[in-house]
Amino acid sequence: MKAWVVQKYKQPLKLTDLPEPSVGDHDVLVEIHATAVNLFDAKVKDGEFKLILPYKAPFVLGHDLAGTVTAIGSGVRRFAVGDEVYGRPRDGRVGTFAQRLAVHEDDLAHRPKTISMVEAASVPLVALTAWQALVERANVQPGQKVLIHAGSGGVGTYAIQLAKHLGATVATTTGTTNMRWVKELGADIVIDYKTERFEEQLSGYDVVLDSQGGDTLARSLTVLKPGGLAIGIAGPPDPAFAAQLGKRFPLAPVMALLSLKTRRAAKRLGVRYSFLFMRRRRRARTDRGADRRRDAAPCDRPHLLVRPDPRRAELRGGRAQQGQGPDHNQGDPVRLDLPGKTVAITGAGGGLGAGLARALRAHGANVALLDLTADGIQAHAARLGGERYARGWAVDVRDSAAQQQIFAEVAEHFGAIDVVIAAAGVLGPLQTIGPTAPADWDRVIEINLNGVWRTLKAAAPHVQASGGHLVAISSMIAYIHPPLLAGYAASKAGVAAMADALRLEMRAVGVTVGTVHPVIFRTPMIAGALSSPAAVELVNDFTGAFKTVELDTVVDAIVHGIERRAKRTVVPRQHGPTALIPGLAQAAIERLLFRPRTISRAIELGSEPTS
Repeated sequence: MKAWVVQKYKQPLKLTDLPEPSVGDHDVLVEIHATAVNLFDAKVKDGEFKLILPYKAPFVLGHDLAGTVTAIGSGVRRFAVGDEVYGRPRDGRVGTFAQRLAVHEDDLAHRPKTISMVEAASVPLVALTAWQALVERANVQPGQKVLIHAGSGGVGTYAIQLAKHLGATVATTTGTTNMRWVKELGADIVIDYKTERFEEQLSGYDVVLDSQGGDTLARSLTVLKPGGLAIGIAGPPDPAFAAQLGKRFPLAPVMALLSLKTRRAAKRLGVRYSFLFMRRRRRARTDRGADRRRDAAPCDRPHLLVRPDPRRAELRGGRAQQGQGPDHNQGDPVRLDLPGKTVAITGAGGGLGAGLARALRAHGANVALLDLTADGIQAHAARLGGERYARGWAVDVRDSAAQQQIFAEVAEHFGAIDVVIAAAGVLGPLQTIGPTAPADWDRVIEINLNGVWRTLKAAAPHVQASGGHLVAISSMIAYIHPPLLAGYAASKAGVAAMADALRLEMRAVGVTVGTVHPVIFRTPMIAGALSSPAAVELVNDFTGAFKTVELDTVVDAIVHGIERRAKRTVVPRQHGPTALIPGLAQAAIERLLFRPRTISRAIELGSEPTS
């Protein structure tokens, strides 16, 4: 077959004859009808991303495709020969500047009937980038102000429409000839970058999406309001990105140096900077997951690939075939394949809960949003696709009877409950023991610890029926106990201990239990707490265990942990050693002292009511 090949970095592409692609078990061979050429392709060709994408020349370039399926691997369930598809192949397997390409089935979607092959090929890379920036990273909300640079570019054209869809006021920069076009896309304020300086006209913005870097990025920081976020897709990469890649050394110090000037400028202005590199979501596989994908229907409208979402796609609802739960006598439990599963989240009105709901819907899961009041979560559920895929319920985690009733309603509405995430929690005041009111202590323990116990107790029968997974949100503070947070530390340490105990008894009935231990991450609740003088002294300037991470990093880790049925998820990963010793001790105790036969008999005896 013919392909355009990078023979050597920074050299022109060469049309070359190559062998036909080999097709793996989960691969789809696509006859490529159309591809797209992005600025990103030029940068890859010139070696600008060799640190991140170390492709060894010669290699075929190209990141977008639309075409027809000509062959499938033995494990493929979502596609058949003759299907028309489009997609963005994962990093390490790109090469759409060719006649044919073998693509993992998870990286493809059916081509919507309403757009041509050429139009479909123009969508994946830029649309996914806009989505991950504005929805996942920035969490844009109605009424916020968003500045999008290069509004007439590939990412900009999608970002303007998406930001307007999310209810934001949108400003953009573009050239004179494109001003009318970006207004038609939905931009409220259009600035001609050739004749005007945007920083002289704009102020108080919540989010900036920058695709230019350099001086444009530096000036963009000045238009943000305190706490605002600048997202750079042209660089410089930051240490958080190295952590996302799982390559702390040597990438972390290199990226820290590259972004030092930008991060210092952001800190001086009281704003934030985050580098975004469009990535593909992980998707776990099981035979049961294959059954769910077999039931999936082709989409009829343009939608974001790999990460389907109801705001851009119509997915078929309904429950897939239920499994009987993981076999815990076989070492590794069966991984959770999220498409078609139902996940219930307490504390869904908070920053973490809302982020998890979006990410899980993007993985194809149905979500039940549980929070103290219904107003915010009902609106969020509507944005996630409505009652077929997402629905909100008002419930107080301090009320056992109410939780039992709500979980019964969730199970009836969606047909089952596969995963429950106990994410409701409060931070409490940062105070010494002297001025801490007993009511404040009681509230933290009641919600963070007792509330988690009530949630898991109410949900357990439903999750047991599906052989599912329970998740309790703890914290690194369960292991690292700072001053001024005695109640919070006690509650989170209690959650970790409780989950260890529940894991032993629940595995006997086919349910797995996991805890999540993030360091401090930015949500409105936490940002408020971190604004106190004590927090600034203790947390914001502490460069070790309490250095904050992006909410998106925490959400990614939790979703991946659910797919793996992880016992403990530590965020970021470099803090794993802190949890290693107690984790190893618990694992040794479970293996040596608590035999399955003994646990089963103890559960039988412990299930009898006390007189």
